[in-house]
Amino acid sequence: ALTVGKDGVVLYYGEPTGVTLPQVTIPGLTITEVKDAAGAIIGYTIKYGENEPVNLKLISEKLQSLVFMPELYYQGIEAMSANTFFYNVQKLKHPTLDANKDQADDAATDGDKYSITPNLVAKYHMNPSNAAVSGLKKENMFLICEDKVYTKAGENKIEITDFSASNGILTVQAGINSGLLKDIEEDGKVTTLALQVGTKGAKGDTLITSDYAAVKAMKVKNLKIADAQKGLVDLVETHFYTTAAEAIKEAPQFELRWNNADGIDVAELVATHADRYSIDENAAVHCCLDKNAATDEIKAYGLKYEYGLVGYFDGVNKTSQSAHAAMEGSILRAQATSGGQQQDFGAEQNRSTVGRMPLVRVTLVDTATNNVAAVAYIKFRITDKEKGNKATVIDPFVFGQNFTANCENKNIILNLLWDQVEEKILANKDINMSKAEFMQEYKLDGLTWGEQFDKAGIDAKPVASNEKIGKVSFPNIDDEDHQTNILRWIVNSEEAYKLFVEHNEFSVIVRFVKDNGNNTYHYVYVTLTWHPKELNVKPTGTIDNGIKMSQLWFDDFSNVQLGVKVPTNTTGDEECTFTNDLLDKFNGRKLIISGIDAIYEDFADELLTKTFTFVTEPNKKVKGCDGKTYILTANGTDLIATEDGKPANNDVIAKLSGVDGKVLNSTVTYQNNTIAKAVLNNADGVLTVKVAINAVNGCDKPVTLSNNEFFVKFMRPITIDKKGDKFLEDGVIGGSKLELAEILSFTDWRGDVFTTGNN
Repeated sequence: ALTVGKDGVVLYYGEPTGVTLPQVTIPGLTITEVKDAAGAIIGYTIKYGENEPVNLKLISEKLQSLVFMPELYYQGIEAMSANTFFYNVQKLKHPTLDANKDQADDAATDGDKYSITPNLVAKYHMNPSNAAVSGLKKENMFLICEDKVYTKAGENKIEITDFSASNGILTVQAGINSGLLKDIEEDGKVTTLALQVGTKGAKGDTLITSDYAAVKAMKVKNLKIADAQKGLVDLVETHFYTTAAEAIKEAPQFELRWNNADGIDVAELVATHADRYSIDENAAVHCCLDKNAATDEIKAYGLKYEYGLVGYFDGVNKTSQSAHAAMEGSILRAQATSGGQQQDFGAEQNRSTVGRMPLVRVTLVDTATNNVAAVAYIKFRITDKEKGNKATVIDPFVFGQNFTANCENKNIILNLLWDQVEEKILANKDINMSKAEFMQEYKLDGLTWGEQFDKAGIDAKPVASNEKIGKVSFPNIDDEDHQTNILRWIVNSEEAYKLFVEHNEFSVIVRFVKDNGNNTYHYVYVTLTWHPKELNVKPTGTIDNGIKMSQLWFDDFSNVQLGVKVPTNTTGDEECTFTNDLLDKFNGRKLIISGIDAIYEDFADELLTKTFTFVTEPNKKVKGCDGKTYILTANGTDLIATEDGKPANNDVIAKLSGVDGKVLNSTVTYQNNTIAKAVLNNADGVLTVKVAINAVNGCDKPVTLSNNEFFVKFMRPITIDKKGDKFLEDGVIGGSKLELAEILSFTDWRGDVFTTGNN
């Protein structure tokens, strides 16, 4: 239930727990359950890396409510089914199986008729889904039974026989006699059930009742053991043979590798089908009672599977077939005979068993009576070839090699260790080969440089060439049989840097291919992941306020003011140019970036190139003294004003330029054009624009800077205000005169009043 997802996020049944593991190499991670006195899981201990512990507590909440999960709809009502199974007892010719005897005539004949009404199964969503289940007890659960039409019958409580809670679902089982169930068509009534659960809490006991659901009595007949992999696609081919003779005569249904040490689980191959009838209906619906036997879903119906090998001889020489295999539970394993007799499970395997065809009998048993309700026979062929394409997925290999951004453009070689190849690839149960055998039979897909794939599986596709990460090879350097070759992954440092800027790990998938010689292939997928223990690709620095000339900065060092050149009286007609150098605002004209971690050797301040750029907010509007509205944009070095509602025409009103050592674009020149003047001279405010400082090292890798943005205020050269209350008088002989200086005040961008003395 507990897994670790992307970026170390801990998931419980796929949902984030709110806990994130440190960024460490995930392989080797172990998870241990922590249980309370009642045996309920309340948390987990996680160990990773060098066995460092991380404790995770999963906080459960008190159960608040229950919502019924409908199995079917009965006349439009949410409902569950109460099944009664009808079957003829199957009398077996050979109740006890022996792989060394000739039991080719084994079959079943119909005996007495039986019926069973197993436990009713009902499922409910718990709210919250992580509700504490340690306090739930069977004796505190009740199913309230009511017969409803339009009048309410007396209440009955049905005893709960078993329950389980998992993944937010509460499943209860209860004994019920289907003969007591009402039917809408026959009785005009419907039987409904609601679950009551008593819980204890700090504030006292609580009784929670679910919504009511109908119960529909169903007859289940014609139990058949079927091929779980085919489902209900083709009923004729889906059901297995019901006599040994039929199965022996026909071709094998499945293949078994002679050297599969673990064998195969027959339970994963079989399921039970049946015809389900409503009590009052003749028509049946053919259905699957379980996904496959391995799920143990059949237990809820009071049934179980049993498995065994049917002995039989074949050919003139009477070769014993089933003696070449053994079963332990549902596991079937090919193995050699001894003295013509079957050996105990786990005996020697060798190629002498190839071609033999063991026969397995599967029986469906009523656990209450031990009656056999259905029987099937499945023939296997022991083979040394894969049947169809097969994919084996090796657990990912993770490289924890550290990575630090620098300017050294080189190839980084990531090698697997010999023991990793030997223990995880050569010793894999689907391979189980010596080094020499593996090198002979399996080739790296892509030969010299391995092809890379989008996923690990039969339907994997090669990735595009521009999506490949580095190169993977399997060089045959150690060519002696007692040596081991390794996979080698070569990644360019620049390629790695670009990936690590976006992700804390990246992977490639390659595969080995074995040609089975029958137009099928065995693919072995290997995932290589680079997840550095220490990843340093995002250096950070800051522009400290201490390097700024305090008298030239305003509002807590957030802005500077730019103005025209101060006029002199040397010529009387000198132009007031509007050019400023932002470096003049810093002590000694030095723009120093501090705070960069020493591990970033190629990012020392003296190696950095710093650049000033204009930054504007999206769709920023400013007024002009001409009454128009303008939209400001920037392309880095140019500040552009476009009349609102008009097409952009690249009206540049300010430019950044210049080079001063390793500082670029520190010179700000305000432009002399109509729009620039209109925006500058708006009386309602001061034109204010944001400027950012960016920095890269000698190989254009950026530093993330803080305190690197500030505002520049373009001060209009002259501000004119009215003053006083003097005015021109009409009808004055010789005219009325008025000095402009008496009614207007003129101040410059520094706030100085115009006088003769200051030019």
